[in-house]
Parts: sequence; C-alpha cells; structure tokens
Amino acid sequence: GDLVVASAAFDAWRAPTENDRAIGWAEPVSALFYWELAGLHRLVHRVDSVAVEDDGRALVVLTRAAGAATASGFRLEHRWTSDGAAVRLDLAIEPEGSWHGTLPAAGFALVLPCADAPGAQVEWLGSGPGEAYADSHAAVRSGLWRASVADLQTPYVVPQENGRRADVSKARITWDDGGLEVCADPPVGLAVRPWSDGHLAAARHRHLLEPDGLLHMKLDVRQDGLGSATCGPAVLPQHRFRAAPMRMSITLTPTEA
Repeated sequence: GDLVVASAAFDAWRAPTENDRAIGWAEPVSALFYWELAGLHRLVHRVDSVAVEDDGRALVVLTRAAGAATASGFRLEHRWTSDGAAVRLDLAIEPEGSWHGTLPAAGFALVLPCADAPGAQVEWLGSGPGEAYADSHAAVRSGLWRASVADLQTPYVVPQENGRRADVSKARITWDDGGLEVCADPPVGLAVRPWSDGHLAAARHRHLLEPDGLLHMKLDVRQDGLGSATCGPAVLPQHRFRAAPMRMSITLTPTEA
C-alpha cells in the first residue's frame, strides 16, 4: 500500500529530561546548555546535491543539518533504494565543526498522519517491555513485545523524554487504515508518540499533552544517558554520547492495517 508521510528527516534532539536541565555534581553547566548552544533543537536542513547512481537504482542525497549561526553541524549522506515494495535508507552521519559536551541523540524522525495515534499498535523485536536508555536498562530483556502507542509512553509527572525501546531490529506499527514495518541494521532505539518532541518539551504538566493527529516515530543510532544531575552526578563518562561519525540503515515497508 501507499504510505503518506508528513515529514522524514535526520534528527539530533530529544525532549530534555529533568536531569538534562540540571547541573550535575562538579559540572560547569547542564547538558542542555551545550545542546541549545549547538542549536540542536532547531536544526536547519540544506540540500547540497542529488544524484542518481547504480544505473538508476539508488538516489543519493547529500545534505547538511545545523543550528543557525552555530559552529557545529552534520554532513549527511542519504542513500535511498527500493525493491518496489520497500524503501531502504542508508544514512551516513558526519559531525562537522566544534562540539562541546554531548549530543542528546542522533537518528531519523518520521512523522505520519494518524487520526488515532494513541490507539495504534506497535509490535517490536528488541528490549522490553519498558523503556531503556544507555544507563537505565536493568529492568528490560530481549524479546518480541506488543503495546499500544498510548502504553509506550512513560507518564512522568513532568513531561520529558521517555518511552524509548532499545536494540530494536524490527517493528511493525498498525493503525486504523494502514501500517508500517521497520527493519534496522544495526538495531536502533525506537520511540513512537502521539505528540512531537516540541510539545513534550513545552508541556510542564501531563494533562497539557494532547495528541496532534500525527504519529511521531524516532529511530536513533544512540542517545545520551540519563544521569542523575537533579540529585547527584551527571551522566557517567561511559554513557555520554559524543559527536562521532555514525551510520544507520533502515528499511520501511508499508503494510495493510
């Protein structure tokens, strides 16, 4: 079937956690300070070139994503191929410029129209049943899991980044009139939400979060750890996500509901 896409783009942001906003023990500033300094919450995308390769079998799009008027950004190579049923994206991510601190995340964000996003069903092969981050995954185990999009959200008192499932190699999302199968090699972090990161970051109370008629899917190569800066140290060094060259490959196959 056909898949209607509202937007699809590289993404390097997450809705800040309370720990991201706080200054950890012996740290000069919060993690969020450096993220906003790099403009990662307001990336501007520029297309540098589009080329057809492999005798017409591949579309290669070179872009740059960076915060306006910042000294850091990403050079991105999108290689799109299709077998007629599925679309594959091989994405090479190359950080450029000067970087201070960590990256919140890096990956691909896909937004699809969906009237009842909270009711959409997600089945995934990876860690579950709950959320997992670099330094917060002791309670999860690998398996095949299923939950509604509403149930994938972790209802923290103050809305913030939540609900990420780790090490996902395959996921299938189905809704009233459509569906999508996602395969990732290597596995990715997956979050599926009925609202955007922007709404998640702006809402200071849970009741202010309202579904927006879209399904927001985030597939990340990696995310920064969570740490405990509100009451202790920031993210431990081994769980900090530093800018470095990265790659991800995802295959998207529209399915029937």
